[in-house]
Amino acid sequence: MEVSNSCSSFSSSSVDSTKPSPSESSVNLSLSLTFPSTSPQREARQDWPPIKSRLRDTLKGRRLIRRGNDTSLFVKVYMEGVPIGRKLDLCAFSGYESLLENLSHMFDTSIICGNRDRKHHVLTYEDKDGDWMMVGDIPWDMFLETVRRLKITRPERMKGLVSTGWKGPVKFRMPTAENLVPIRLDIQFEGQRYKDAFTWNPSDPDNEVVVFAKRTVKDLKLPSAFITQIAQSIQSQLSDFRAYEGQDMYTGEKIIPIKLDLRVNHTLIKDQFLWDLNNFESDPEEFARTLCKDLGVEDPEVGPAVAFAIREQLYEIAIQSVASARESRLSKKGRRGSDHGSASKASGLSMDLMKLFSFKSSVVRKRKDLDVYEPVVDLLTSEEVDALEARAERHAR
Repeated sequence: MEVSNSCSSFSSSSVDSTKPSPSESSVNLSLSLTFPSTSPQREARQDWPPIKSRLRDTLKGRRLIRRGNDTSLFVKVYMEGVPIGRKLDLCAFSGYESLLENLSHMFDTSIICGNRDRKHHVLTYEDKDGDWMMVGDIPWDMFLETVRRLKITRPERMKGLVSTGWKGPVKFRMPTAENLVPIRLDIQFEGQRYKDAFTWNPSDPDNEVVVFAKRTVKDLKLPSAFITQIAQSIQSQLSDFRAYEGQDMYTGEKIIPIKLDLRVNHTLIKDQFLWDLNNFESDPEEFARTLCKDLGVEDPEVGPAVAFAIREQLYEIAIQSVASARESRLSKKGRRGSDHGSASKASGLSMDLMKLFSFKSSVVRKRKDLDVYEPVVDLLTSEEVDALEARAERHAR
């Protein structure tokens, strides 16, 4: 509870120092008190309330106070049924877990986020757009950028709250129904070149890699030295993928743009569309088959090439999501000022798309974006294909 002193000035009492006559036994005493004016002019003053200018600017703006290398982000926390709120420095916490632990101790109750268990209180927050949302719906660094105040409430009071669908970090994997790794090979040996692109199940035993390499060399009649080259390349890419396994990654509310610019034999296909990174039931192969059917593409090799291009881009975004989770986890108080102001590439992309596709936005694309999202399919002649291959070979040199 804040108490302010309503008396802004106090004038000392004035005593008539004139020497009284013997017949006078009284003393003139006067006490003057002056109270501040509550006129509209005072309320409209820009320098009101009478506090330091830095603090006044902070109250008007972002409430981010820097003291040397330290950064503070103070917000008010209210609990349903408790008339007095508390002030909390969010930058003193490393993530949602430490925040909930502190609030549970502060209000002497069990608090969770992202769950509607009636036995517990639920933590919600008001974002910069004035919407009340569930805490835990977005990554921690993005939460710090948008939170304005917190409220602890009962689950039955949460009807109508906006939820972005983020469920917290998950363990790294391909954000598709099948956890398949995109493998790309481009091997040159003894004047011969072998190029291929396919997917591999990382759960398969390693000896399958050598078996695959031997069958490929036999079917394509390549020199036996290609066996070692192919096996090593596949195992290296699988090792890179497995290095991320077990690490946390953020996937919720990342609707990413997928771009296609492929030439498969005589078919040239260009397209751009949006993909939900949080949908672990998605199937790039099924999507590619449907896309080729809708566009009337007859070459059976185009579908697998489209699916592979989608998986390659999803793999790259998944790696970026691991980096985002790692940055959030490793944030320390001494470096929180710099980390708080610079989100990772993946988080930034997610935040921009959240603004673009929020419930307040129109679902109709702008006219300037129509050409970008319009698929293009061309059938090239043999001369055009030869020219493109010659150009690609010159660039490769």
